[in-house]
Amino acid sequence: NSNLKGVPKIRRGEIWTLLINERLKRYPIGQCNYPISSLSHCTYQELLSKKTNHQHAILLDIGRTFPEHPFFEREFGSGQLALYNVLKAYSLIDPEVGYCQGLGFVAGFLLLHLSEEDAFSILCYIMVHLGLRRQYLPDMVHLQMTLYQLSRLLHDLHEPLS
Repeated sequence: NSNLKGVPKIRRGEIWTLLINERLKRYPIGQCNYPISSLSHCTYQELLSKKTNHQHAILLDIGRTFPEHPFFEREFGSGQLALYNVLKAYSLIDPEVGYCQGLGFVAGFLLLHLSEEDAFSILCYIMVHLGLRRQYLPDMVHLQMTLYQLSRLLHDLHEPLS
């Protein structure tokens, strides 16, 4: 019966990290089809020592990300600092996306289950390997297409919701 509940919350980060690391052994990040900056070889700690053009936008948005959650509610507390660091580091390795409003919710969710560095690694995996970065490109064409597909599915399959 416990199998129906999925992975226990306390173990989710550990299991996600294990599964993604196993997949990365077969498909390293360097084998992706997206342009990743020359900084992608840097360690997470090295990225944190660099400056980003997105610092101001990230700082404006971190207080809006899960503002009622205890981990993120304290202004410039450990949760907001970890969120800032993950978003800053990602903006440096993917200059085409940089930082986009809404990305904080993906990173924030990961931080609720993972260490800061693991959250960054898994964010990179989700964005690059699973293609979520297309949703955050400046032209937002893929996001618009996805929202259109969703609205059509709702209309066709469950009209009361559309």
